[in-house]
Amino acid sequence: DRRVIEQDTNRLGLHYSYSQKSDFLLSLVNSKKYGFLNTFPTLGPIIDQNIDEDGRQYEFQHIYSHHIYNTVVGVSSYKIDLDQRIIFDWTPTSFGVKCPTSPPFPPVIVLPPCEDQSKFTVDHDTAYIYGNINLPSSMNWSLGLSQDKLKNRGLDIDETNPKFGLTVEITNN
Repeated sequence: DRRVIEQDTNRLGLHYSYSQKSDFLLSLVNSKKYGFLNTFPTLGPIIDQNIDEDGRQYEFQHIYSHHIYNTVVGVSSYKIDLDQRIIFDWTPTSFGVKCPTSPPFPPVIVLPPCEDQSKFTVDHDTAYIYGNINLPSSMNWSLGLSQDKLKNRGLDIDETNPKFGLTVEITNN
């Protein structure tokens, strides 16, 4: 068995304080990843996977801080271009049948083709607003809302997500 992953990542971050209570953050990330996994077991499937991906992430955020509350407003965009090749072959366990459609033992399941090569893009865009309120001082109430858009290999999601949370400080330590 052999697994190798190589990744190069570049990041640029900017922080600007408009005032003592107001901060702007910008983050830009670019990454390039290449990897492969090879297994050649005696009593199982051959697995061979090669992945080549380019990713980019951009995020802009404004944080406002007050002694009783704070707010975070932001937008982000994440995109990956992926090129992959996967081989999942049960031939070593199937008594000579080349690339069978299921393993030779129960339960019999239909498997995808022995080799799958595909190129696709994952897109994820988000806009969000969060607020944290400390009232009384031993309780932190979190309220928020995000809008998410995700596209990935036939999956297309566009939804609004409310956020609610409560953290209670039980002891003064």
